[in-house]
Amino acid sequence: TEGHADLGIFDASGARVRTLLSKRVLPAYFTLTWDGRDEKGISLPEGVYFARLEDAAGARTAKIVLVR
Repeated sequence: TEGHADLGIFDASGARVRTLLSKRVLPAYFTLTWDGRDEKGISLPEGVYFARLEDAAGARTAKIVLVR
């Protein structure tokens, strides 16, 4: 069934720097790409970031290392 999904990118301090997905979706496989930019389109510095997905199944977080 359809449900809300939210995928955000967070910096090491826990601040959300980008929202990649925030809408109602049907269960499916998605491929989303993050270009290393924040919500304003500004390139973020190299470092550790976290992708957090929240949906009906719960919340999952994955570590990302941004290297240019």
